[in-house]
Amino acid sequence: MTTLPDRSPPSNLRFVATCTRGVEDVLVAELQGILGPDVGLTPDRGAVRWRGDLESGYRACLWSRVASRVLLAVRRFECKDARDLYTGVQTVDWLVHLEPDSTFAVDFVGTSDTIRNSQFGAMKVKDAIVDQIRGRTGNRPSVDLGRPQVRINVHLRADGATVAIDLSGAPLHQRGHGRTGGEAPLKENLAAAVLLLSNWPQLAEAGAPLVDPMCGSGTFLIEGAGIALDRAPGLRRVTWGFTFWPPHQPAVWKGLIAEAEARFAAAADRPLTLIGADNDLRMVELTQQNADRAEVTLTVRHEELAESWPPEDQRDELPRGLVVTNPPYGERLGTEDESLEIGRTLGQVLRRRYLGWFAVVLAGSRPLAAGIGLRARKHVLFNGPIECRLLAIDISDTPVAGAGPGWERPLTETELSEAARGLLAAAWDRRRREPRVASAGELQALIQDDEEVDLAPAFEELETRGWLVCDDAGRWTLTPAGIPGARRVTHELLRDGFGVGLVRNASSPTFSEFCRRVNGADGFAFNMVDAPQLERLLEVVELSPVESFVDLGCAVGALTERIADATGAEGVGIDFAAPAVDLAMRSAGAKEGKVSFAVGDLDALTLPPASFDVAVSIDTLYFVKDVQKTVADIIALLCPGGRFAAFYSVSRTPEEPDSALDVDHTPLAL
Repeated sequence: MTTLPDRSPPSNLRFVATCTRGVEDVLVAELQGILGPDVGLTPDRGAVRWRGDLESGYRACLWSRVASRVLLAVRRFECKDARDLYTGVQTVDWLVHLEPDSTFAVDFVGTSDTIRNSQFGAMKVKDAIVDQIRGRTGNRPSVDLGRPQVRINVHLRADGATVAIDLSGAPLHQRGHGRTGGEAPLKENLAAAVLLLSNWPQLAEAGAPLVDPMCGSGTFLIEGAGIALDRAPGLRRVTWGFTFWPPHQPAVWKGLIAEAEARFAAAADRPLTLIGADNDLRMVELTQQNADRAEVTLTVRHEELAESWPPEDQRDELPRGLVVTNPPYGERLGTEDESLEIGRTLGQVLRRRYLGWFAVVLAGSRPLAAGIGLRARKHVLFNGPIECRLLAIDISDTPVAGAGPGWERPLTETELSEAARGLLAAAWDRRRREPRVASAGELQALIQDDEEVDLAPAFEELETRGWLVCDDAGRWTLTPAGIPGARRVTHELLRDGFGVGLVRNASSPTFSEFCRRVNGADGFAFNMVDAPQLERLLEVVELSPVESFVDLGCAVGALTERIADATGAEGVGIDFAAPAVDLAMRSAGAKEGKVSFAVGDLDALTLPPASFDVAVSIDTLYFVKDVQKTVADIIALLCPGGRFAAFYSVSRTPEEPDSALDVDHTPLAL
């Protein structure tokens, strides 16, 4: 009969809590709160180490929201090859940790020059364990990869191997209430780390609400409830990695569970406001189901991001709350363009509605982070293999233009001043007569019969009262605020005969909705570069033989791309407005080098040095102080020996008029 060894665990055990990269410091702070300040915690890459008794390992399993696993290290040895691995594993007395007839599994992490496959490493560890126990007892434990009674972890790194007992069993992000995740779900332990980095425990204690406007399956909200109500994340788990481990101390564990139940009961009546929303009805239903399983009370709505508002009874109350969200991003959900649009919409919603709140956004793509456009503190962490930026945003409590109901919809004309109504009427009349971009000077002339009138107050009123003033290289037009998809579809609309210029404050959804809005009763658009103009230009200037051209005042690049398509020539578009050039560059990505864009000032002649066969300009010369000199300089700088073609298509004359250029819709070759 085999004599079993002493299975009483010593008091000075070595533990390792693993975590996702980037949250090691969060885990250190959390474990200090769980285990006490006197425990020596040592952070490592993706892990935190400490020494303590078995109870400290139990406490970490029960209370850590951030850790992925809690491991009890039982041996470390030098490991240069498979023989060292087998021999080193056999130095552990496995009858302390396994019954001869029990089941186990091996998780092997890491490779070396001689052990290049983790499956091979796991097999050698299994052989060493089974051979030892069978040699001593005549029986052998079985391998069960699905639900083993004891899980053994081996980590190979830098010619050394560490053998550990996995006290967690299933990963710790599995809280025990059976949450169902949607597409690309966020793990609970990463969500908890984000909330802890956001100071949610302090905000919750002060009574602040928690809002997730893109809640998915509700992970942030349910984790936020657990933190606010002091519920141990492992309280509802039934099976652990130590449940069938022979040295397990059930009495110690039972006492910790009783303590956790008492703490939860004491905090159960704390007031808590949790609000989630998602534009996918399936996710809304899933969030509610997950909340019910976790015994969490929350409100979840089916709504678009652009419709998100703080709770009505707390919009002007203190403490302001926390907005936390994990928007979809290119590598997991949607495209990068969609991520950019989501970021822009989120930035507008936060800045205009959640005044004085604190926002934290887990941004998994650079376009998403850039689109938000608000000053943020950044923290790098990893969502699985994806490097993310955690953006912490202190939202100003100062209202901005367009905030409130006026930003939600275009106001009717009766709600505007006489000057603003006149400006709208002139713009509408201008659109009916000729569908192209109208300059500020044209609208001014239409309103006051060419009298000098300052339209700035009217433009400002329209913008701040819920209408959007679009300024495209000096051309003004108007369109309702909050039109979906404006930035994303600008170029598509231009090619279809619409001109929307550069649109600020645009929210996301669809192209068709955008087309309906800008051409229906709610708004209007002007044609910037239509097909007849281009045909006339190509006919008169004879661009077809040229190999290169430059488009001066290219705005968002519609004409540049059309000329390149029509002639096969290589073109460069130049504009003084950096946002226009940026939009043109992104749209031109599919042109395979046929067109490129740069920022330059036509008036100051801060233009990139180059030589072209022809220079083209449409509606730009009236913003130049000295037209004749500028044209001569352009020819000398950009197309010596070539031609300069100009459309001068609006009735406004330049400050120093030149009658030779003052021809409506007539291209001139100089």
